[in-house]
Amino acid sequence: MGASDDKLPNAIPPKACTHGCIGAISPFIVKFSYQNLKVSLRGTEIGSVESLYANDVNLAAGTTLTAIFHVNGRPCPMFCTVHSEAPFFLYSTDETIGNLEFPKTVMLLWQTEGQLYKGEAEVIGATEYNTGHLMEVSRLQWMDLNRRRYPRVGVTVPVALRAVHDVHGDTTISIFQGETVDLSLGGAWVKLTSAIEVGSLVEFQATISPTETVRAFGIVAHSDKNRKGVGIEFLDYVGATQSMLHGYLARVA
Repeated sequence: MGASDDKLPNAIPPKACTHGCIGAISPFIVKFSYQNLKVSLRGTEIGSVESLYANDVNLAAGTTLTAIFHVNGRPCPMFCTVHSEAPFFLYSTDETIGNLEFPKTVMLLWQTEGQLYKGEAEVIGATEYNTGHLMEVSRLQWMDLNRRRYPRVGVTVPVALRAVHDVHGDTTISIFQGETVDLSLGGAWVKLTSAIEVGSLVEFQATISPTETVRAFGIVAHSDKNRKGVGIEFLDYVGATQSMLHGYLARVA
């Protein structure tokens, strides 16, 4: 149950994606996204993803964020900085933006003092600015994604993880095979023979029955060599698999 260069089975095909999504990631896109999440996290663990409210948020100009769009059913992360607070504009030099159609829903990830926050918003449009694009963001809502508020069920199911790594300054994709120790709607503890660094973005795929596969996009929040595994916080689900997982957990709990 470790890393390999093999394909993920079934639902995570290796087909090319012109938008640099996870699964066929453009090194340019992911390098900034990955390093943004990992800065100040090396050797530390991310606390549970917390909820924020409008009067608590202080995203000043220059704050770094990771924006994740869904393109062709796959998550596409990119590095952004806050250009202005009111109205809220994000700036990015990522060339993928020029290929997107707006308005479009976006997930935002913000890391500060070892804490990770998730928000959802709508990008109204994007205009060329300097060497990149300015994106106008509206309807921004920060939310609680703390998996500890979900009942964890001790269950063992096979898992495939596609993780983003920084190797000598280059971004690579590694595939890991493992199994869950516990599972909830908010995340999972996955037993592996190889470690995944805290802060890594992962595509999670769990086979919960011969006909049911749960797919989610998440981040490695904890890593423990003694327990030989990683704790993954789910950021978003692919398709309708959240309800599928809910039904499965209700059956096995």
